[in-house]
Amino acid sequence: VDLQKDITKINNLISANHEQAVSLENSNYVLEMECVEELKELEGSSVNLQAQIQEYKNGKATLLDEIVEAERQMLLWEKKIQIDKETRDALDPTVGQQESKAMEKEIHRMQIRLDGLKREAER
Repeated sequence: VDLQKDITKINNLISANHEQAVSLENSNYVLEMECVEELKELEGSSVNLQAQIQEYKNGKATLLDEIVEAERQMLLWEKKIQIDKETRDALDPTVGQQESKAMEKEIHRMQIRLDGLKREAER
C-alpha cells in the first residue's frame, strides 16, 4: 500500500513537473516572440533614424554649398562696387580741380612777378 501511495505521489509530481515544464516552455516562447517583435520594431526605427541622419547630412552639405556661393557672390559685388567707385572718381570732373586752381593761381603770380621784373629791367 505504501508503495502504491509512493508511486501515485511520484506520478502526481511527474505530471505537475511536466505541466510546469510545458507552461515554462509556452511562456518562454511567448517572451521570445515578444522580444523578436520588439527587436524588429527597434530595427525599423533605427533604419528610419539612419535615413533621417543621412537626409540631415545632405541638407547640411547643400547649405554649406549655398553659403560658399553666397560668399563668392558677395565678394564679386564688393569688387564691382569698388570698380564702380574708382570709375566714378576717374570720371568726376571735380577730382584734381583744387590742385589745378592752385597751379593757375601760382602761374598768375609768376606772370605778375615776371611783368614786374620786366618793368624793372626796362628802367
